[in-house]
Amino acid sequence: MAGLGRPNYGMPGAPFLRDFNADGQIDWFITAPGRDRLVRDDAGQIIETRKDAGAVAIIWGNHRKDGRYTFDQIGTNELPGIIITGTYEGDEFGKYMAQAGDINGDGSEDLLVAAPGAENPLTGAQDTGAVYVIYGPPSAGSGVGEYQNLNGRTFTIDELLNNGPVKVRVYYGLADGHKIGPVAGAGDIDNDGFEDFLIADPIAAPLGRTDAGEVYLIFGSQF
Repeated sequence: MAGLGRPNYGMPGAPFLRDFNADGQIDWFITAPGRDRLVRDDAGQIIETRKDAGAVAIIWGNHRKDGRYTFDQIGTNELPGIIITGTYEGDEFGKYMAQAGDINGDGSEDLLVAAPGAENPLTGAQDTGAVYVIYGPPSAGSGVGEYQNLNGRTFTIDELLNNGPVKVRVYYGLADGHKIGPVAGAGDIDNDGFEDFLIADPIAAPLGRTDAGEVYLIFGSQF
């Protein structure tokens, strides 16, 4: 997989997942946190470029082929999959990513993706960072088919949050400039049958200790 220059940095090191769309094949993810988002009007014309919005691509495992491809070929017949982008300039969606295991206990793998440059829309704080849980479809039921039929689609992460075809949950940072985002799966720490995960805030100041940092443990549950 070849990048397209500086705006696509960050693609190496994408983790493989265990069958994200529940079709019996291994799927994989590629991140491009420096990729620009091209905003188009109803006629398909580019009306705005949002620098470093970032993007994550999901490539369906049952269509993997040998050869050399670019990020822009994802979602075509040559390389079926979907692309999820950051919403705003500087979000750097996809800068951190980790396998989460099965956070909500529905039998499918979930994914953690961070956008350290995102703002907190609840408070208006800037560069707080945001961490998104992107849920795999239930291991049985209509969700499986819905995920398989998304080939070629591009979504912003906010579109998915607002009743999109892929279930997403978000955790925002609280303070200006903290850029939360390093993430990791933690296994089932409390032994309740749901996988748990970690989010880091590298410059948090617990007990007034400047830039000491904090790590938050979030317990999985049937969201």
